[in-house]
Amino acid sequence: MLPEIPGMWREDAIGWLINPWPYGFFFIISAIALIINWIAFPQPKHDKNHWGYVFSGLFILLWLSAMLGLYNASQYATGFLILEYLLGLINYLLAVKLFLSVPGNRIRLISGWGIGIVLMFLNAIYQYFIGFAVLEEYIRDTGQQVSTVLLAKIADRRTSAPYDLSNSLAGAILLGTPVLLIFAGKMAKYFTPEKISRNIFTTLVCVAAIFIFLVGLTTRSRAAILALLAAIALTAILKIKNLKLKIGAVVLIALIISGGGLYIANSKRGLGSMQVRLDYAATAAKMAFSHPFAGGGWGNFQFDYMLTKNDGTEEAPRDPHNMILTFASQCGIISGLLIVALMIIPFYGCWRLNGFKKRENQLIAFGLMAFSIHALAEIHLLIPSLMAMWLTAGMLLLIPEESSTADIHERNPLLLIPAIAGIVLFSYGLYADYCFQQVTNASAMNRDMRHNFNKLDKLRPYSPYHHLLIARRLTPLSPVEAGSFA
Repeated sequence: MLPEIPGMWREDAIGWLINPWPYGFFFIISAIALIINWIAFPQPKHDKNHWGYVFSGLFILLWLSAMLGLYNASQYATGFLILEYLLGLINYLLAVKLFLSVPGNRIRLISGWGIGIVLMFLNAIYQYFIGFAVLEEYIRDTGQQVSTVLLAKIADRRTSAPYDLSNSLAGAILLGTPVLLIFAGKMAKYFTPEKISRNIFTTLVCVAAIFIFLVGLTTRSRAAILALLAAIALTAILKIKNLKLKIGAVVLIALIISGGGLYIANSKRGLGSMQVRLDYAATAAKMAFSHPFAGGGWGNFQFDYMLTKNDGTEEAPRDPHNMILTFASQCGIISGLLIVALMIIPFYGCWRLNGFKKRENQLIAFGLMAFSIHALAEIHLLIPSLMAMWLTAGMLLLIPEESSTADIHERNPLLLIPAIAGIVLFSYGLYADYCFQQVTNASAMNRDMRHNFNKLDKLRPYSPYHHLLIARRLTPLSPVEAGSFA
């Protein structure tokens, strides 16, 4: 989700059925979902469990604090897109909060999420065994020119489906596999004998996850593997009561991480990307401490990094690849602290509710822990589905089934404010994104783009990216041709 890249708008029905939708649809659907849940599920009037409200309130405060990033911003397009995105996530989070307030909906949400993870696994397995070969054959038969990045990805067999990035799939596996284990356990109740069925389903889930994550080398994501090991280490520290066993577990995992580090350092890929991540973090930290109140401004990390980078590459990242530093560097330390609080509250709230006595919550917490650690080295913040899963897992820990009961319910009209505001803003944004896609297509095919360009210039006067498309279109033309185009 980047301001210079429009959503993938399709021109045929099949394309809409089998390809990803523009990210703006997530914003619209989240607002509609909030309205539907507001109508269908009134809130308990005297809800003793306040942790769901705390989590939602912190995220709303994060959205408000993110506005500070506009003060020093040099790219308002980035700032407005992030604020629109965060508003969409607020609508989604509130919709989940309303949905979970009704007894019985918790298992429905977990089941729906589990089915989605199954489809994700099948998609990744299909890509690994069939998809890459089909794509290679298509490129060979048609002679189509493709980027070297895509060719390297095909040759490396780094599975990423249904995501564009294999590291994003790794994050989804970390967070989704525990949920799928819960779903498999629930499904086993419908088969006999139940115990054997549960063991079979659990084994299938684990085998699929291990294959995609390790054998298929889905990600070859060193950060994902380290995040998994770190989550195991933290779990061992918290779960094991015997001090000697606890120390032994930590030492064993430290040795595994050290051995893995030596292996990676001597492998073909080496530790280059990890060193670059540290470079990102150093630049982001400098921005945060140079502008502690309002941050360095949305979109300015890229410029600051290009001035201080020392890795010798041409890479120009837009994001520090760290969820905390993304906010702290570009909109102030307050925003960074709010993200830290959002990462901690689900665990603290669940502990206060004695929720960790349940195996289900333990599994969700483990996945959430591993994902949150992984988010400190990746761009999960910019992937709507990953952020939606992160928020869902947090809310599941904070709203146990038994707390969602009350005799008197009511509808709070204040909840409609972000939904209605969202629908208005998101509809405007979707139309602008559609015009941007038309301009992009026209530029790529050397067609006349002036009509949609003029509309886009009125819809997004603050954005430089459609002007950049025009510049690229005019650069190879002669002065006469460029003048006639204008």
